[in-house]
Amino acid sequence: MPPFRARGFGLDWQSDIALEQFDPLAAPCGAADIVVARVDKLADRPAPRPINRGAVFDDGFRFDWNGEATFDVFDGDRIEYCSGPRWSGGLPAAFYSTVAGLTLTWRGFLSFHASAFELSGRAFLLAGRAGAGKSTLAAELMQAGARLISDDLTVLGRGNDGVAPVAYRGRQAMRLHPQTAMTIDALRCEEVPEDPRGKVLVWPRARADEGALPVAGLILLGDSAGPVPGPVPGVELAPLLPRLLFRPAWMASLPGRLVNRAQLVELAQQMPAWRLPRVCGFSPEAQAQRIAAVLDAVAGLAG
Repeated sequence: MPPFRARGFGLDWQSDIALEQFDPLAAPCGAADIVVARVDKLADRPAPRPINRGAVFDDGFRFDWNGEATFDVFDGDRIEYCSGPRWSGGLPAAFYSTVAGLTLTWRGFLSFHASAFELSGRAFLLAGRAGAGKSTLAAELMQAGARLISDDLTVLGRGNDGVAPVAYRGRQAMRLHPQTAMTIDALRCEEVPEDPRGKVLVWPRARADEGALPVAGLILLGDSAGPVPGPVPGVELAPLLPRLLFRPAWMASLPGRLVNRAQLVELAQQMPAWRLPRVCGFSPEAQAQRIAAVLDAVAGLAG
């Protein structure tokens, strides 16, 4: 059996290669939810439906990442990978984002392009377009006692009551601008040579202890620096949520999309939302203003 076991996004993963961005399981119990294994040749799979870097099949999907590796996912519980000419010796970042997010969606979870943090035992999502400052703001909030749940990819499921949404603790690391990375207490920090934005990979010490936390609200970062902060009515949130899904073009191609849409409608009725400006400026004053604005939003969502 593959020797590495880890916990990520609420599931147990078993792999023949180290899962460096998930939480290692020292004493695994029972069978893994998802098994990851290398193959010398990809399987012949019938009736592919091409999309972006891969294809969707009746029993899963295939995703290729920049010549490093191609991943074949079967029924959401088995992932085979074939290394390419640019193989680095370890699973690429895309495994922990695109491959994981689509696999979890296949299994019935909701995967969002969002970061999430924990305050007082509750989860809050930070969503917005690429470059809005989700990761930056999540890191800054650690100065106010917040703890990281997940960065860039946030996965939601149902709690023990089968109704209320919960957020699952994701990968250990987050990508940050160097000036932001220097402001947090980090266990590790590594350069990311292929990142065109010059970001670094940081393992923050402040991470949520619980594997699943009740979702208390969504903070939506605007496209500009000046939207009026305040609550987002549910009638406005419902059409916004599909746009916040992780890899929306892929999501629209996966089976179960009608069920997925029904989940989003239900979530819009359950999850309060608050709008804030996108991150702009890195001065201590700007950071302090943003932290105060989020804490006000958290209080508004809780009220």
